[in-house]
Amino acid sequence: MFLLTDQTNFGVDAVSGIFEDGYLDFVLKGLTILAAFVVWCAVLEQVRYYKHGSSQFPGPVTVVPFVNSLLEMVNDPEEFWKRQHAYDEEGISWNALLGRLSLVATDGDLVRKILSSNGPDSFFMEIHPNAKQIFSSGNIALLWGDVHKALRRSFLNLFSRKAMNTYLPIQEGTSRETIKEWMETVQGDEIDIRHLIRPLTLTVSQRLLVGNYLEDPKRFGDDYQYINDGMLCLPINFPGTTLYKACQARVRLEDELEKISAKSKSLVAAGKEPDCLLDYWAEKIIQECKEAEKLGVEGPEYAAPRRMAETMIDFLFASQDASTASYTWAVKLLADYPDVLAKVRDEQERVRPGNSEFTAERMESLIYTRAVVMEILRYKPPAMTIPQAAQKTVNVTEKVRIPKGTLIFPSLWAARNHGWTNPDCFDPERMMPHRDEMLKNRANFLTFGAGPHYCPGKELAISNLIVFISLFSVLADWTRRDTIDSDRICYLPTTYPYDCLVTMEKRAPVSS
Repeated sequence: MFLLTDQTNFGVDAVSGIFEDGYLDFVLKGLTILAAFVVWCAVLEQVRYYKHGSSQFPGPVTVVPFVNSLLEMVNDPEEFWKRQHAYDEEGISWNALLGRLSLVATDGDLVRKILSSNGPDSFFMEIHPNAKQIFSSGNIALLWGDVHKALRRSFLNLFSRKAMNTYLPIQEGTSRETIKEWMETVQGDEIDIRHLIRPLTLTVSQRLLVGNYLEDPKRFGDDYQYINDGMLCLPINFPGTTLYKACQARVRLEDELEKISAKSKSLVAAGKEPDCLLDYWAEKIIQECKEAEKLGVEGPEYAAPRRMAETMIDFLFASQDASTASYTWAVKLLADYPDVLAKVRDEQERVRPGNSEFTAERMESLIYTRAVVMEILRYKPPAMTIPQAAQKTVNVTEKVRIPKGTLIFPSLWAARNHGWTNPDCFDPERMMPHRDEMLKNRANFLTFGAGPHYCPGKELAISNLIVFISLFSVLADWTRRDTIDSDRICYLPTTYPYDCLVTMEKRAPVSS
């Protein structure tokens, strides 16, 4: 009892000493000044947003200071985008993210105009903050002008008719083999199909890009997954963190691809017939280097094996995530629309009787299946947006002036609604020749972007999806279980159905 009283008196004396010394007054004054400074900064931020945001564009009346709408966007991105699109009055609305004024463009013409502008006098693509640390400074998304044009020109023969015919057996063989494995390993079990599709699309991408050059495909796939995880983590980069592991994985991939690129150039120069994208690119680069030598000038800077490796990584990441998302949407939508699936199967049996192999002629004859693919890509674009940053104050229309430094989101999902008949309905018939809404609305089909950064691999991506749908529809019967989250959208960072829980069975061959 005596000790308790003694300790209590000591505490009172200590507190009294603090008051007597004026220390508490000093702390309180400091906190008051700090609070006043924070409030002042918040007020200035709101004034800036009013001046350049809410007074100029529809959108929220105000936003949370400093973090703004970032938490809302991260916690429920689907609801965030829905609400942002609801602000749309003239095709553009405002918001703010982490202290940065942001505009969302939803009008198809405006989206296309923004995507078609690229350079220091207009917009640069704004890639994910983590991507700036993971990928090299030569990332295709960051290039512009003559350097970018020259690089893209070198890709032309990668997607020629000859090249596409070379890729077809790879697409078919990999997909057919993998789907048959699914039938053996998960038949009758419920599974979220996305977890099966990701390894498939990664394998397809690897084999299309670098053929049989990889010595250890599993390690390559593991490093790819490290990088993918690095795109979804906090931007904290020190040893042991997910972002650090992603950066290290990128270096390992580049080292491997540098050796492969040098080998490809050597073999193709010696007469090897190209059998993958890398070989076709090596063939083009060798040709360009010879032409440069005749003119007495330096060859293209992307001819170095290290630069080729960096570009191959860009190709891999540009294609793989988008393909995984589109494959997953295809499985969901075909399960939800059995009449569409029945028509796909009828066409497969007519064009490829007995699930026979693909040929270039048969691919061209799969008219309805291609229409289904194009409608999937219109209805559920894998990318919600392609963020851009204004390098200068830009007048994109007479009414729309975008201040320098503004982050702008051209919404591919909103643009898909412009011009199409009943755009919110999944209707593959719209893509058929007798209706061909694509002909009338080609300018509003922005799934693959527009302008200087338009996806050069569009036809290969479409071909991949045609082959997958064709084989999966013939080899498998599947049902999808609806849940409370089934109609929601998941961002990883491309868009997926929140869940796609399917049960598969091996499909019996069609009797003649």
